[in-house]
Amino acid sequence: MDVRLPRLGEGADSGTVASIFVKEGDQVKKDQPVIELESEKAVASIPSPAAGTVTKMHVKEGDSIRVGIISQKDFMLSHGYIENDFDVFEWAEPKFLEQAAKELLEEEGRADVAGFHVSLDEHSTADRAPFLRWLRARRDKLIRFVDREQGLILARGNPAHVRNLRDVAERHLRFVNRQPGSGTRLLIDRMLAAERIEPAALEGFGNEEFTHPAVAATVASGGADAGFGLRAAAAEYGLAFVPLVRERYFLAVRAKDAVKPPILRLLDALRSPAFARRVRRLPGYDCAAAGSVSGLEALAPVLPRPRARPPSATRRPGRSRAPDTAA
Repeated sequence: MDVRLPRLGEGADSGTVASIFVKEGDQVKKDQPVIELESEKAVASIPSPAAGTVTKMHVKEGDSIRVGIISQKDFMLSHGYIENDFDVFEWAEPKFLEQAAKELLEEEGRADVAGFHVSLDEHSTADRAPFLRWLRARRDKLIRFVDREQGLILARGNPAHVRNLRDVAERHLRFVNRQPGSGTRLLIDRMLAAERIEPAALEGFGNEEFTHPAVAATVASGGADAGFGLRAAAAEYGLAFVPLVRERYFLAVRAKDAVKPPILRLLDALRSPAFARRVRRLPGYDCAAAGSVSGLEALAPVLPRPRARPPSATRRPGRSRAPDTAA
């Protein structure tokens, strides 16, 4: 049995480990106190969830309550760009949204924060609908994480001079796709529909990978001529990249938890100079406003502003303008 510090969603709001009552190899009984937490408000003991032998200790004095983050795949989360007090669970399989709802919104305790991304262009309206279906304005808040750039990942130098997905189809380039249900695959499907490109027109549409680095690695190894993913993944393998869409990554959290110490530590981490330095090392990423908290209105599509009409000429009352007679 492993001994670890509970996360926010497992019944503890805050606290720092003041005492540890067991060590590896000890026999413990169910509900036996194993950790003592100390906070500004109280001292609380954390009991063992079951009887057994302590096989590994994942906690030490001074540790604080952790935050569990369930998210769609992201380069920064995969590479540990957030400080270490957070447990990140990335879901690559289909039905991510249903899983996130189960873990966060149904309060099953595995995660306290759910991460997801939406596009900031003409494809942005449809991809918000599933999240708005699960989120509630009075119950939930959104934390800005990062903006990121997605597009075509191509062989070094872009020898086929590809500019968009239609070029990939018309030039019969071998494509490596993302798995069904992933956020990036949903984006690819929407972009194909918007461009009226049949999926079958992309050679290799059924050739799928589960992560952005895996897509880039397939192109780099010659297994495909083109893929779709993050600029950062293309840069990691020295590949060409054609930007097609910018996305905004949010972290959803219960409003009641947004003011608790573990979430406040998460916000501090996202606002820190150290986080900004890490983000600057990743091509295609931007952390402007990272750590800011807003309501669901932040999911409103970011669309170009309509051009202002020139002011019309002011007419004097009672007089009409003579019609133009010039040919």
